Amino acid sequence: MQVATVAHPLKRIGLLVFSLALSLACIVLCPPLATPMAFLLPVAVCPAWFSHGLWYSMLLSIIPCTGALLTGSDLPLSLLLLPCPYLCLLATQISSRRKLPFLWVAGILSGIVMLTQTFWMGRVMQLLGGDLFTELAKQTVTYLSELPNSGNLLYSLVQVGFLKIPAQFEHAIGFPIGGLIILNPALRWELLNALRFRLYDLLKAAIPSLLIQSSLITGLFTALRSAREIGRRSAPVELEPAHKTVPTGQVPYPLFRTLRLPHADRRYVAFLALVALGLGLVDGEIPALMSSLMMAAFATICRLMGASTLVFFLCRRHPARSLFAGLLTGAVYLLFPTLLLILGMADQFMDLRNATFHHHEGD
Repeated sequence: MQVATVAHPLKRIGLLVFSLALSLACIVLCPPLATPMAFLLPVAVCPAWFSHGLWYSMLLSIIPCTGALLTGSDLPLSLLLLPCPYLCLLATQISSRRKLPFLWVAGILSGIVMLTQTFWMGRVMQLLGGDLFTELAKQTVTYLSELPNSGNLLYSLVQVGFLKIPAQFEHAIGFPIGGLIILNPALRWELLNALRFRLYDLLKAAIPSLLIQSSLITGLFTALRSAREIGRRSAPVELEPAHKTVPTGQVPYPLFRTLRLPHADRRYVAFLALVALGLGLVDGEIPALMSSLMMAAFATICRLMGASTLVFFLCRRHPARSLFAGLLTGAVYLLFPTLLLILGMADQFMDLRNATFHHHEGD
């Protein structure tokens, strides 16, 4: 009995060390993984502090930076992968001691992720030596133009409608040689320029939106998972709800499917959308960027509320299917984000979940 008692914690520590080594190996084998791993790590390291201990969270937080340095990445760029998980760890610990409201914690964590990502992008811009969107589009086009099958790629983009062939080149596109397509040199130059402008427009719209969405989603789920671990430690009773409808007060931690914006906070979200629309009418790069960021924040908040509503309906009769509901909702978020946006706004104004619950009680 004593041997089994000793072996259990050793086995647990061995599995944790193996997970650290596996994470480092993934980055060494695929260096681009270091950046997304660093900014998604709060979802893992913050709750791990309460379930596996501080030592594991501290070591896991340094893995992306270590992997980036081992693969020859820029030193300042690698070091900028450290603040996100460590600052989120600190914020989570302080908030748990001071018993801050859940939405405050989620907002603070989202702000930390957004700020650290912004500093990292600033260093990328410094390395590129110019405007982030312009230089990324330029370097992407330069890389594609040097590929042996660049003609095939450009012709494929034309076929799918991403690029258009100018009228003067419609009868002088080029000719195939084996499996390669040799484009008219003048047409090739025109298509590369068109691709650079298209990429610039896409990056200018996508990067700010991705920054906001990743920050809000990471902050929210970090707060949810951390609150769940804290609740499990503080409550020895069975925590998994077995009822068809689960009021938030029945469990010692918030559930994603019961999340709703308080009435006092809805006006701030509406004000955010109005300011975004107002800035969109102002000329200039900075007002346009601020408008894009604010509108992305408004849309992301509504989509997350819509995702919460969808998970609620999927789990209303079968709470044990929360994993399936989460996976399905994630797919809907990626494929049909507008649907979740509409559902989230409808729930905030019409209180769909409580209306459905009372209707079910009446039946």
